[in-house]
Amino acid sequence: MSQQAPGRRQRWGAVLRSPWTVLGVALALVGAQLGLRAWAVAGGWFLGEDLLGLADLTGPVAAADLVDVRADHLSPVAGLLTWLLAASTPYDWALATLLVVGLTALADLAALVFVVRLVGLRWLALVPLGWYLLSVVTLPASMWWSSAVIQLPLQAAVFGALTSHLEHLRSGRRRFALLAWLALAVGMACDVGIVYTVVPLLFLSLYFSDGRGVRGRLAGLWRQRLVWGGYVVLLAGYVAVYLRLRPPEQGTEGDAVRTALLLARESLLPVLVGGPWRWGPPDPTPLVPAEAPAAWVAGAMVLAALGVLLAWRRRRATAWVLAPVGLLAGAHAGVLTATRGAFPAEVLAHEVRYLAVLAPMLVLALAVLVAGPAPARPEPWVPRPVPAAGGPAPACPRWRRAVPVVAGVAVVGGFVAGSLVSTLEYAAAWHGDFPTRVYVRHVQEQSVAAPLRIVDQPVPPAVVPPQWDEPERTRPSWVFRPLGARVLASLEGNDLLMLDEEGLARPAEVRPLVASAPAPADGCGYRVGPEEGTSDVIVPLAPVPGEDPVPELWWGSVGYLASADGRMGIAVGDELRTISVRRGLHRYVWLGRGTPQAAARLVSLSDTEVCVDQVSAGSLAIDEEEGG
Repeated sequence: MSQQAPGRRQRWGAVLRSPWTVLGVALALVGAQLGLRAWAVAGGWFLGEDLLGLADLTGPVAAADLVDVRADHLSPVAGLLTWLLAASTPYDWALATLLVVGLTALADLAALVFVVRLVGLRWLALVPLGWYLLSVVTLPASMWWSSAVIQLPLQAAVFGALTSHLEHLRSGRRRFALLAWLALAVGMACDVGIVYTVVPLLFLSLYFSDGRGVRGRLAGLWRQRLVWGGYVVLLAGYVAVYLRLRPPEQGTEGDAVRTALLLARESLLPVLVGGPWRWGPPDPTPLVPAEAPAAWVAGAMVLAALGVLLAWRRRRATAWVLAPVGLLAGAHAGVLTATRGAFPAEVLAHEVRYLAVLAPMLVLALAVLVAGPAPARPEPWVPRPVPAAGGPAPACPRWRRAVPVVAGVAVVGGFVAGSLVSTLEYAAAWHGDFPTRVYVRHVQEQSVAAPLRIVDQPVPPAVVPPQWDEPERTRPSWVFRPLGARVLASLEGNDLLMLDEEGLARPAEVRPLVASAPAPADGCGYRVGPEEGTSDVIVPLAPVPGEDPVPELWWGSVGYLASADGRMGIAVGDELRTISVRRGLHRYVWLGRGTPQAAARLVSLSDTEVCVDQVSAGSLAIDEEEGG
């Protein structure tokens, strides 16, 4: 027994020290994260900006449409994926889930390769990899389609560029520099956030330099001038193209320092320790964390303790890591302020999805901190030498050796538990019925049997956020382009319907501010027909007592009974409008402009006899009596 037990321990020790065991655990972590992410994404749905993206890329798409700057993003890759989704069944969330999970797997594997090449197949490599996989830093960007097709491919490209650059530093082979250039070019097709990659690339070049001191490291950087010349040309050319394509600024202002401090406190600190644990209500969109002071306080305490430990044991690595992380975070806050200055700093600070672009730098920082100083050309696939069994007992007591192990297990366990809680809480908000999902699904269901003829008024802000520069993009005629002829939205027509706050179609009516006098003809009202005396009829109009004056833009309405289909002219203002009348009892509404006259004019334009009940001008509303 005494001989078997050490042999068994040695075999188990060899298994645990094997790089293949570490690789198996790393792949198992990736698989677990993909399973959890697939469950979370499958229960979600599109948000307002997703609907606009699908509408923009419905039908034939030119190359110029794919390189258009939308919401400060230049992403042909996202445009291509959105076009593919729009070309499928309208609002196919199953296909969207499949694409998002595939992009997540691509980013995860790219992160795995980078961490392993930097740290080696060692258990310490699971620290930065596990943080990337389990934290919620990429969760909002994954569940929101518009962000997922931008951020996930971008992160894969960034990790690819960092890995290739690291291999070039170690081997000096030009093919790795070419791969880094290629990865940057792919990242440029994903988003303008690829420009941030210059910070971790520079960090790798300086940190893994053979030189010593500032001069030595700068000399090492000069020896890489050909590679860095390629980086500069690529990125500078890309920025020039982006600025040329980007629409002019709207003159917004913001406080970059306040945004940076709030972003670090409200989002970054909680995310680093598994927070924020609780999220805000899903109305209008489930995107921001709830106020959780405990999350950022816990994050600050854990980071302070780790900072003291790392500064004591790995002073050089800690100092080198803090500088680029702070530089990149500050630059990102400045960019957010410049491009999203219309939003208060408190709003920007709670958008966790804005942190996704910082994820590769944070992974690099954690990897360097856990690995410590490294030679320029180590072989990371080979584990570090393990001391032989036996030998003298350690000088320090066993309890002292157990303290860091217990502390590490507590920190890791707390992080994993907190991240799972945050993920489940966030997914629950998306799995519920939020306004966009309810609204669009009601429209889909009502348009199956027959085309839905509705008034082309903007959808509610909770469904699609207002587009101040392009308000027409929030109208049903644009939002529901993927449904084609199933939704016919117009500013005039017979018996038009209106969509309420939940997307249910109900009859539209005009609440009059001015209205016609009682009709003189018994049983017919104002008679309009081809006969003499009825071909051109004047209808007096009078303001409704107690109502406001008619605005510049108003809605007109005429209720009529027609003997057959035909045409009729109507003028409430200076313009004579030709309208189509249909056989039977109907109501025609239209959008008018200008000041209504004291009388409306009705002109017969066909052989159809029309009995007009009332002519009015005012505001459009849902007919509660008829709509029930």
